[in-house]
Amino acid sequence: MDPDGSHVQQLTDDPAFDACPDIGPSGTLIAFCSDRSGAFEVWLMDADGKNQRRLTTLNGDSTFVAISPDESRVAFCGSTGSPDDNHDIWLINVDGTGLAQLTNSPEQDDCHPVWSPDGSSILFTSARGGLGAQLWLIMANGREEHEIPTGQNAGLDPPDWSPDGNAITYIQDGSVYVMAADGTGVRRLTQKPGIDYAPAWSPQGNEIVYRHLENEIGSLRIVSVQSGQSRSVPFTQQGLPLAPDWHTMVS
Repeated sequence: MDPDGSHVQQLTDDPAFDACPDIGPSGTLIAFCSDRSGAFEVWLMDADGKNQRRLTTLNGDSTFVAISPDESRVAFCGSTGSPDDNHDIWLINVDGTGLAQLTNSPEQDDCHPVWSPDGSSILFTSARGGLGAQLWLIMANGREEHEIPTGQNAGLDPPDWSPDGNAITYIQDGSVYVMAADGTGVRRLTQKPGIDYAPAWSPQGNEIVYRHLENEIGSLRIVSVQSGQSRSVPFTQQGLPLAPDWHTMVS
C-alpha cells in the first residue's frame, strides 16, 4: 500500500502463514517466509505477487529475510532443526544456489539480518556474551564479526539500517530508537503507551514505519526521525500487522 494507507493490494492468498516480507531495491522482487511447504522456508515472488517460488529447503525454520542491495542474494535467519532450536544467519543466491551458513553460535540465537546499503556487511541480533540480546555486525564474507555496543538490551526485535548507512533504528523496551552506526548518539523516538516492533526506514531517510500494539489493537505508524512526531497509517485491513517494509515505487 501507499504510505497514506491507500491502494492496498493483497499479494499472497495461500492458506498457510506468509510473513516477514522484504522488497528488493528495484521494487521488482519480494522475499518472504512461509510454512506452506510444512516448515518455514524462504520464498520469492515478483512485485505483483506472481511467480511465487520456494528458495530454501532447510526443512527447519527459515524466517526474517533480507534481499542484498544488488538483489543477487538473500540473507535469512535459519535453523535445520525445530523452530525452537537456535538460529544462525544464512545466505543463498536468488536462483537457489550457493547456500552458506554465515554465523555459527550454537548456544545463542542469531536472527533479523539486515544488509548494509553498500552490501558489504550484515547487521543482526544475538544474545551472545551473557549481556542480553545485542546488535551485531558481520562482513558478508563471514569475517570481522563484532558487537555494536548500545548499552541497552537492544537485540530482541528486527532492526533496520538508514539508506545512507550512517544510522540504525531498533527496538528497546517496546519503543523505537535510533543511533549512529557505531552505537553512539542513542536517541528514543517513540514513547509509551503501547509496544512498537520492526521499524523500517523510508527510502528518503526522514521517516520510520513500525508496528504498534496498544490495548491488543495492532496498527502501523510512521515517526519522523528529526522531530519524533508520529502518525497512524489509516488502513482498515483486519488482522495484526507484523513486520512492514518500505521501498520506492519504480515506474
